[in-house]
Amino acid sequence: MRDFKKVEEGFKVTASEAMAQAGITKKDVSLWNCYLAYPLAHPVVAECLGVAPPGQGGKYFLEGRMSFGGDIPWSTIGDAPGRGHTGSGVSAACYVETARQLMGKAGERQVKNCRYVYQNAGGGSGFNNIATIWGKEI
Repeated sequence: MRDFKKVEEGFKVTASEAMAQAGITKKDVSLWNCYLAYPLAHPVVAECLGVAPPGQGGKYFLEGRMSFGGDIPWSTIGDAPGRGHTGSGVSAACYVETARQLMGKAGERQVKNCRYVYQNAGGGSGFNNIATIWGKEI
């Protein structure tokens, strides 16, 4: 449990620092494009980031709130297992998806009026996380 608290804190700190540096808040994020190695991690990370309330991440996904057409766009190309989880190139695919979303070239996955994307890449079983904010505006 103690190690999970460190992971949770890491996601919170990196996200808040990235948003502060970009001069935005969670309300401004159009897409939460999270690179995660396992499907179970998505609702957990949604809670860590404060996108879903504690204990409600799974429910948000089950209700479709965090899927295509939902009110909280999340990882529009899926997670690592959905992309083959080859161990190489998977996080790069997330960056390409982020760029496509901001250019309005994501096809059927396109998030309407996408302005800012929270993008992360992690590794080491969640013990490191790189959070960035991508945007159409400076």
